[in-house]
Amino acid sequence: METGPLRLANLYASPVAAAGRVYLTDLGGATLVAEHAPLTQTARVLALNQLEDSFSASVAVVGGEPALRGERRRYCIASD
Repeated sequence: METGPLRLANLYASPVAAAGRVYLTDLGGATLVAEHAPLTQTARVLALNQLEDSFSASVAVVGGEPALRGERRRYCIASD
C-alpha cells in the first residue's frame, strides 16, 4: 500500500499496541493502524482511517477488538 507522507495532528491519546498492531488516534478523527515492528525496523502502515468525530482518549481493546471513544460516539472496529 502506498500512502505517501502521513500526518496526524493534535495527538492527545497514547498509542496502544494489540494483536501485532499499533493504534494512534488524533483530534481530527484519524486513526492510524501500523504493524508492530522492532525498533530497528520501520513499521508498515496498514490503514489510515477517518471518522467524523474527535478522539482524545486512547484506543481500548475489548474482546480482542479495538474500541474508540469519540467526542460524539463510541466505536468498536471488528470483522464479521
